[in-house]
Amino acid sequence: MRQPIKSGLIVFGLALSSVADARGNAWENRMGSESTDSLSITLDLRDQIRISNLRDIYLSQNTDGSYSGGTDACIYRNSGQQYNITARGNYSGFYLKNQNTKLPYAVFYNDGASKSQMGNGLTLLNRRNANNQHKDCNGESNAYIQVLISSHTINSVPAGTYSGILNLVVSPI
Repeated sequence: MRQPIKSGLIVFGLALSSVADARGNAWENRMGSESTDSLSITLDLRDQIRISNLRDIYLSQNTDGSYSGGTDACIYRNSGQQYNITARGNYSGFYLKNQNTKLPYAVFYNDGASKSQMGNGLTLLNRRNANNQHKDCNGESNAYIQVLISSHTINSVPAGTYSGILNLVVSPI
């Protein structure tokens, strides 16, 4: 007699588990020819930002004896239009170099709303007009970087080819 009671308890336990699962979802995750269950899907999409479409800058002489040049840029941000930008020169500042001679230059940034002079390693805050539709701005630009060397500075260095690298970093606000 003991054996039939144990079987009945086991069958009863299986019947209860098929009526509701551990989460209380009735009639789900049943054993049979088909089985159904569900899960949650979550995406944590981080704020993304990108600077692109930069071109190398070749400086040319202006009528006042200074030298300048610039490049268009595309700033993309997937969440909003404001951002920060930081510029760093590769010779401990904004310098072009020819052997042992350093030639200082100034950097200006225009986001389409305002033009500001940049300081080496200093961040320009709250820039505007980032494109939030197209990562490449559809081939257009929404910012401009300008390099300027004053005529006074040019007159104080020897002739030669001067070069350097300007690193630009954009970050979301």
